[in-house]
Amino acid sequence: DGVSIFDWNKSEVGKHLGYLPQDIELFDGTLAENVTRFGERDQIKLDAAIEGAGLDSYVKNIAEGVDIKLNSDNMRIPGGIKQKIGFARAIYDDPKLIVLDEPTSNMDSSSEKKFIESIKKLKSKKSTIVVITHSKEIFRVSDYILTLENGEQRTYDSIKNIFNKIKAQQEKKSILEKQKQTFLTQKKNNDS
Repeated sequence: DGVSIFDWNKSEVGKHLGYLPQDIELFDGTLAENVTRFGERDQIKLDAAIEGAGLDSYVKNIAEGVDIKLNSDNMRIPGGIKQKIGFARAIYDDPKLIVLDEPTSNMDSSSEKKFIESIKKLKSKKSTIVVITHSKEIFRVSDYILTLENGEQRTYDSIKNIFNKIKAQQEKKSILEKQKQTFLTQKKNNDS
């Protein structure tokens, strides 16, 4: 919108940003407080984040639901659930910029599919999503891909252009392989 982020009141910026680090930190408080970032609890937004993160079945299966206390006594939460709580926190209140660092590293394939559906929904709401990943499945819902090698940009292009370039390289390799085989066959025939 042309406005510098430095012109914003710092207390207003946070709700427009969502972040999921590789190592998710859960804080003493309820699951709901962890998702809402200890801010005002809007049940509709909380339910949407819980569902979007694929936590809804987990929450339904615990007696306390979203009011379960998370503290050092019960922090033995499986990695996949912890990751989903972090993802729910990142998408709570539909932030406009979401940064996700290896968001599916602890998820099984069905959870990853649910995650990809959530990404599609967020994109339809015009959120900008930056995903740091090794997952090829996530590439399929990406608009642009940036690859880094030794800390330097190697590729930055639309997913369509990248796949077209890969296809062209594969076709070129196939043509060269056919030419090589033809040459070797002719050489063999000439030598005999």
